[in-house]
Amino acid sequence: MRKSAVWLALLAALTLAPWAGAQPPGQPLAFVFEEASVTVANAAAKGTVVLFGIGKEYESFYLTRHMWKEVLTDDDGDGAVHLAVPKGVPAQSVWIAVDLATGQSAVATPSLDGGKELVTPGLAGRRQGSVLQALRDERKQGYLILVKSLSAGGKEAGAWFLAAGDGNARDADGEEDGAIEVELASAEPLGPSTPPAPPEGISGTDRVYLIDPDTLEYYSALLPSLRSLSE
Repeated sequence: MRKSAVWLALLAALTLAPWAGAQPPGQPLAFVFEEASVTVANAAAKGTVVLFGIGKEYESFYLTRHMWKEVLTDDDGDGAVHLAVPKGVPAQSVWIAVDLATGQSAVATPSLDGGKELVTPGLAGRRQGSVLQALRDERKQGYLILVKSLSAGGKEAGAWFLAAGDGNARDADGEEDGAIEVELASAEPLGPSTPPAPPEGISGTDRVYLIDPDTLEYYSALLPSLRSLSE
């Protein structure tokens, strides 16, 4: 039987801090995985957390894929939110959490082989002037979470969901060319406080996460660091 304390200690090493040197006061977000639940700890008390997960497992010799896209509220003010997964948390899964009160975010897996973290992000950005308009990656499918960090005014933290498959209706270039491209204007806001569309301005702490649902490869990158599509 899994022990929460053991999993928390293990996953602390797997959790990506949202950015170095610019983290809100307190501990970084931490995941606790149990057999039928996922907990995100160290969130803002009484706040809202977006939890996104992709997993796969074999059931009766068939590969089954799962996706969770949840908006969870810390009702009791203990800084933690919980998601029940009645059928069990797949060992092969990748999870992203975003604290909408602070803009903190993190990614983790429930096992050492739950997913494959890529050190070098494959994303490139298409810009018009200083405005980021689209993201492109040389892969067949991708789910993306865009995270806007908390501004000095405290009004811009948010999370948005984007997805595309090569050549499908959500692939901005519309071609089967071994790559996906997503327009930021089509992003789906996650959570009640997230604006309908991502703000045009990009700060040095804004971040994007990508998970490939086929391979469970994943990575995180700061938006200002993305190479240009023309490079």
